[in-house]
Amino acid sequence: PHTYTDEGTYSTGLIVTDNHGKKAAAAVPVKVLGNAPLVDPAPIVFGEEYAHFNVWRPILDGADFASDTENNIIAYQWDFGTVSDDFEDGNADDWRVYAGTWEINDTDAVDGTASYRQTTNADRTWTLLDNRVFQKNIVIETDIRLESGTGEEAQLLFRAQNEKNNYEFILRGRGYNDILLYRRVNGGTSSLAALDLDGIADSWGDNFPIDVGHEYHLKIVCIGARIQLYLDGHFLFAVSDSTFTTGLVGFSTYRTVASFDNLTVSETATDQAVQYNVNSAGTY
Repeated sequence: PHTYTDEGTYSTGLIVTDNHGKKAAAAVPVKVLGNAPLVDPAPIVFGEEYAHFNVWRPILDGADFASDTENNIIAYQWDFGTVSDDFEDGNADDWRVYAGTWEINDTDAVDGTASYRQTTNADRTWTLLDNRVFQKNIVIETDIRLESGTGEEAQLLFRAQNEKNNYEFILRGRGYNDILLYRRVNGGTSSLAALDLDGIADSWGDNFPIDVGHEYHLKIVCIGARIQLYLDGHFLFAVSDSTFTTGLVGFSTYRTVASFDNLTVSETATDQAVQYNVNSAGTY
């Protein structure tokens, strides 16, 4: 017998001869298939001993959950699900307010019956979703409506360590009509990228130029250090920066009353071992 050491399709030549010496030959494909890897779906419990200041940071190792009879697992793909908040439950209990006046808007929602509204014209307001520290690979989406104020500006914060250390996807009107990506470190900001929408967004609809009274859909894709920004389904730009690789998600405004809605954050990872951070006990 012939021994194959790797899975795959092999071309094997076969020659046959009868008792009169006549021969025939052909190439015969041979498929070698092994068993698929197995994933153990049994839940694993991380108790109070894993918590530090009410934050659980367990290390999940794919080798503890998966096995392969040929010991040939070469890639892991973690899917940590999607966190969402459409504020339809009428509360913002998981949000921590650092500045501004934030409340549930149940009279003129962006979508459905409720949104999360910042109601002052203060220079800077911000709030963070405080119950989940997201890991390296995330996709964030949300809807924003600029309602009033001279700032005509709102931000989607991500990979936030706190209100003074984060990235900011900035939607800016007041004549600028542009998109900015800022990195904030210890309260100081630096611009990583900027895009003037004049001439670019003319065919994107009546929402442009950016102004109060309009709604916008923002999307961020983070894969490792690569950050990609989208607006109303249109790709804007991509940059690479590794200052922050994990963190919280939040909203912010500048001299603007604005409503936020339909936040979703999907989280994945591709390392064999990953740290999974949560800020509250529960089943995930």
